[in-house]
Amino acid sequence: MYLGTIFILNLTFLVVAMITVGQNKDIETLYAGDCNIVKRWDTGIHFILNLLGVAILEASNFTIQCITSPTRNEIDKAHFKRESLDIGIPSVKNLKFVTWSKIILWLFLMRSTLPLHRL
Repeated sequence: MYLGTIFILNLTFLVVAMITVGQNKDIETLYAGDCNIVKRWDTGIHFILNLLGVAILEASNFTIQCITSPTRNEIDKAHFKRESLDIGIPSVKNLKFVTWSKIILWLFLMRSTLPLHRL
């Protein structure tokens, strides 16, 4: 839900920017006027974008931690095979005992947020 809200906010900003710019075929200009106003808007927009980026990383990190945290059933399966699982820390080792849907979601989240972690 949290990640969906951030997606809707990003999509809304994109649509508003596209409508505001219009259909000019030359240079796309959102605002032309006083430099001080442009600086304040620039700072405000970058602040909001940074907050959204942090929120996306936070939601993704939480989801990744939940995916790699073993359930009681997964722990029982591992113990039956005489293997241990890491509990309390995000661990790739635990992915051997989770469902394919969790693995696919984990791969998607890692692929989509890794560039954000590198910035």
